Amino acid sequence: LQRPDQIPSALVECDFCICTTSNLARILAPDELPENTIVLDDSRPEAIPRIYDKGRGILVLEGGLLKIRGVRMSYDFGFGNHEEVFGCLGEAYMLACDGGKTLAPTVGDVDIDNFRNMLAARERHGVETGQFRSGPAFVDTSDIARIIRKKHLRELEVNEIEQA
Repeated sequence: LQRPDQIPSALVECDFCICTTSNLARILAPDELPENTIVLDDSRPEAIPRIYDKGRGILVLEGGLLKIRGVRMSYDFGFGNHEEVFGCLGEAYMLACDGGKTLAPTVGDVDIDNFRNMLAARERHGVETGQFRSGPAFVDTSDIARIIRKKHLRELEVNEIEQA
């Protein structure tokens, strides 16, 4: 995409969008998100406000949450203060637990062997996949499936109209 104003039309074409930018301001306002849109925003600061609108089928998820059993956070990063942390903090925790024995930090391209080692290390170090969240709200996986189904049903309806 060449311009931010092209993003909403691109979102209409995608089942699931991932935003991983570094930004100084929000990229989209809530009213710019089209119906039946799911975005995983892994940006900090947030590029897209956290929305969980079941009626319009709009869901903006937190990106890359990991759960570290027993962790006590003294800061709320925008999705509550509990055992879930950003993936980068989870990775730093696993690297510290590992002590340089089997894991290497993720820098640049993803090394598939290191990724597999990280997956294996999760269990050893008490790290689990985090839940789906939109800000502090837990997201029901059935809502994710419903949004994708509604998008495809609308595409079928449009195609039928165009063919008639």
